[in-house]
Amino acid sequence: MFSRALILVAGMLAMAAAVSAAPAPLKRQDTTVYNGQASYTEFNGGYGNCGSQVQNSEAAVGIDRNVYGNGDHCFQFIEITARGKTVRAQVVDSTDGDGALNLSTSLFEQFAPLDAGVFDASWQFVQSDN
Repeated sequence: MFSRALILVAGMLAMAAAVSAAPAPLKRQDTTVYNGQASYTEFNGGYGNCGSQVQNSEAAVGIDRNVYGNGDHCFQFIEITARGKTVRAQVVDSTDGDGALNLSTSLFEQFAPLDAGVFDASWQFVQSDN
């Protein structure tokens, strides 16, 4: 009787150890590629919708309000591809327009001079370097 109880307890402990050793499921990365127009804004130290101050010198971006939702993508990174270049930026704000982006001035200038006003771009979420 004692040996059956001991085997039962040992088996339960082994199962518990196996369950706790299982890796937690990873959050699935959004692999959607969005397309829209990119414009720029002068943040000038103002606050984006994510609640942080934003400088024009930062690689900062506002994304399509429908994708931004309730701020679920705040401080995530995207890669923007346009005019033969791909640049990484951090989401700090939202903007209107299907697939649209609103770039900091320094980020915009990596693709075009400010007097271009807008350009077509594609973008997607990427993992941070951290």
